[in-house]
Amino acid sequence: VDHGKSTLLDFIRKSNTGTNPPSVSLAKARGTTASPTIVAASDMLGSIVFYGMDGTAGTYRTGASIEAYVDGTPGTADMPARLVFNTAPDGSATLTERMRIDSNGQVGIGGTPSYLFDIQQPGSTYAERIWCSHATYASNVLTLEADRAANAAYFFIKAHSSASGTPDVEFSIDGAGTV
Repeated sequence: VDHGKSTLLDFIRKSNTGTNPPSVSLAKARGTTASPTIVAASDMLGSIVFYGMDGTAGTYRTGASIEAYVDGTPGTADMPARLVFNTAPDGSATLTERMRIDSNGQVGIGGTPSYLFDIQQPGSTYAERIWCSHATYASNVLTLEADRAANAAYFFIKAHSSASGTPDVEFSIDGAGTV
């Protein structure tokens, strides 16, 4: 129902303490209303979906969503979950996963994370990736990874600064390791 205001749904809670803010809860169970049962791995727990009118009379198209899934095996006082952020690219209303936060706290952009922070180039011919490992420093802390056929023909790392509007290369490392 459109009531002509800038917000369609308001949650207001008045309290003399700061411990009871308004909230929205999405709850999922298997089974029936009378006899609910445990959810299973990969069950969607809930979603928020964003739509926009596309100019066709009465047609709303999906633009983005945030989804929560069970991310492992749930049990008594145990509900591993992941959040998935989806957007539609220009020219489409089909959602594509762009980022996820898994039950281990790993953040993945462009793919399923294998590390604490994992940025991948989806659909790339080459394995371009930036990742940070765990804090125990048992392995690399920050890794920039690119799998290329020719190693010296591209810059692996390039830093620019631009005080005048024209970027100046401050330093670079090419694919052969030359600084």
